[in-house]
Amino acid sequence: MNQQHTYAVAATDLDYTPDRAFNEELGRRSTTNPAEHSARLVYLVNNNPLLAKDTSLQLASYGYRVVTLDSMAHLAEHLPVVPVNPVLIDICGHNIDELTLLEIARIRTLCQNRLPVLMLLSHAHMELRLKAAHAGIDACFIKPLDIHALVDYLDKLNPVQEQAAYRLLVIGNDPHRSAAYADAFHAAGMDVTLLLKPLDMFSALGESRPELVVMDVETPGCGGVELTSLIRQSKTFVDLPIVLLNSQASQQAWRDAIRCGADDLFPRSMPHGELIKAVSVRIERYRSLQALIMRDGLTGLYNHAALQEQAERELTRSKRRGDPLTLAMIDLDCFKQINDTYGHPVGDQVLRAAARLLQRRLRNVDVVGRYGGEEFAVLLPATDADAAARVLDEIRMAFQVIRHKTDDTEFCATFSVGLAQFGKGSGCANAADLFIAADHALYRAKHGGRNRVEIASGDA
Repeated sequence: MNQQHTYAVAATDLDYTPDRAFNEELGRRSTTNPAEHSARLVYLVNNNPLLAKDTSLQLASYGYRVVTLDSMAHLAEHLPVVPVNPVLIDICGHNIDELTLLEIARIRTLCQNRLPVLMLLSHAHMELRLKAAHAGIDACFIKPLDIHALVDYLDKLNPVQEQAAYRLLVIGNDPHRSAAYADAFHAAGMDVTLLLKPLDMFSALGESRPELVVMDVETPGCGGVELTSLIRQSKTFVDLPIVLLNSQASQQAWRDAIRCGADDLFPRSMPHGELIKAVSVRIERYRSLQALIMRDGLTGLYNHAALQEQAERELTRSKRRGDPLTLAMIDLDCFKQINDTYGHPVGDQVLRAAARLLQRRLRNVDVVGRYGGEEFAVLLPATDADAAARVLDEIRMAFQVIRHKTDDTEFCATFSVGLAQFGKGSGCANAADLFIAADHALYRAKHGGRNRVEIASGDA
C-alpha cells in the first residue's frame, strides 16, 4: 500500500492510488474548467469591424473570449446558448437610436433581467447616460476606453471564483479511519494528502504545502501531540494551523493539545460536516494572515521575501521529483520614463496591469511575485526553459498591445524577460544561483533591445 496519497477520487477500498494528474502532469495540465471558460465569454455588439477587433484584442489580453456581433438582432440569436454573459454595446455615434433601446428591453425580458449590459459611449453627455440608465444599462464606459476599469468591472461580474482549493494534510496510521476523513474532505472540494507514515511528516509537509494539518492524537509510537511539538520547532511551519482528533475531547486532552501548539482538539465523534466547516474557517483565517504577510500591497502578488521562500520550496520539490524548474525575471521597460512622463499613479496602473496579466495567463501551480520596483518574478514548476520562453513570449506580446489611459492620451508599455532553469546541466545548484542566472539573462534582454525574452546561456 502506498503510504502517501494525493486524492483525485474517493477511494472505496484499501488500494488507494495517487492522483496521476498531480504527479505526472503538474506542469502540463490546464487550470481552467468549462464553467470558467464560459464565464470569460463576453458579447460585443459593434457594426465597425476595425473598432470591434481593437476592443476584442484588448479584452483577449486579459483572458476574455469575445464574440463580436454587428447588431442587437444577431445578439438575440446567441442568447439561448449562454444567457448570462456580459454584453458590451459600442455606440459609435452621438446618440442611442430607439431601435437599440427596444432591442435591449426585449433581450432583458428574454433573460429575465439577468443579463449584464454595458455600454461604450463616445461622449459623457448627461442626456446620453440618462437614456442608457432608463434602458436598464448596468454601466457606461467612455471612449477612449479605459481597459483596466472595464476589466475590473467584468471581473466583479464573473461568477467563477478563482480561489484555489483548500490544501490539507491528514496524518494517521489507521488506514480506514484516516481515509474516511480524507474522503470527506475531498468530497468537500479540498486537495487532500493522506500520510499513513507519520515519520515521513516533514517530507509530506514540504511536498504538499498544506494550509492545515489534521492528525490523530492516538497514533501509536508517534502521536499527534508529539508530532505537533516537532512541527512547531520549525519556523517554516510556526503559523500552520493544526487540528488534532481524539476519541474523547476531555479538558486534559484539550490542555495537552494547546500546550504543544495545536490550534484545536475535536472528538472523532464530531460529524464530518461540522469538522469541514471548522477546518474551512481556520484555513480562511490562515489565508488572510498569509496575504497580509506575504503579499505586495499594490499588486496582490507575492512579495520579495515570500518569493524567496517559495523558490526554496519549489526547488526542493524539483529535486525530489527530478523535474525541471524555470525562473523568469521580468522587468518593465523604461519604467522611470513612464513615471516621469505620466506620473506615479499611472505607473502604478501599469504595474497592476502587468500583475493581472501574469496571473491570468499563467497556471495556478506557477508562483508569481513582485520582486521589487518594476520587476516581477515567476517560478514555473515542471517546465523547462524553452517551454517557459514560449509562454512568457506570448504574455509579452499580449502586454505590449494593452493601452494605458491617462487624462489626455494613451500609451503602451513593454517588458523584458530573463529565464534560467534548474536541472541537469543548467549550472544552477540552488535558489540563489537561479536568481543570478535569470538576472543575467534579463540584463542581456535589456541590452539586446528590450521587449524580448532571453534564456540564460547554461540552459540554451
